[in-house]
Amino acid sequence: MKISKKRLNQIIKEEKKRLTELFGPSEEDLVAVSSQDAYDLYDALKGLGTDDSEVERVIQSRASDLSTLTQEFDSVLQAAEEEGDLATWLEEDGKDDEAAMVRGGDAADAEAAWAQAGQGAVDVAGGMGAVDVAGGQGAVDVFAESTDLLRKYINEAIRYRRM
Repeated sequence: MKISKKRLNQIIKEEKKRLTELFGPSEEDLVAVSSQDAYDLYDALKGLGTDDSEVERVIQSRASDLSTLTQEFDSVLQAAEEEGDLATWLEEDGKDDEAAMVRGGDAADAEAAWAQAGQGAVDVAGGMGAVDVAGGQGAVDVFAESTDLLRKYINEAIRYRRM
């Protein structure tokens, strides 16, 4: 039995659709609607267990544009017909610090504070208050949801700059 090229392509397309219905979209499909980083996060968080090192790698590498990463992750979830958002997925997998960073938006403000902190000190007002970083070139006020997380990263940056 001879099959035309057109018919073969049709069969392949039908089978791919059937496999997608059975197993969900492929990595290639999910990356096409978002980014490799968003897919890598999705892959690290889905199912049982979490690939902590992969989550941390992606969050750290995209710290300056977490809002874009969040949108990309939402695109992956939509294509995979999953519910929730990046912060919720992180919290459900016990990654509360990373979820707080995502909810707080871009880390550009935190990075600016780290860069200007020099050898300064960190003052953190409780709850949703302001973080005042003094020293180096001046003072920077950073508003953040998670002052504990921000305090941790700023103190690490100050320690690193002293080395």
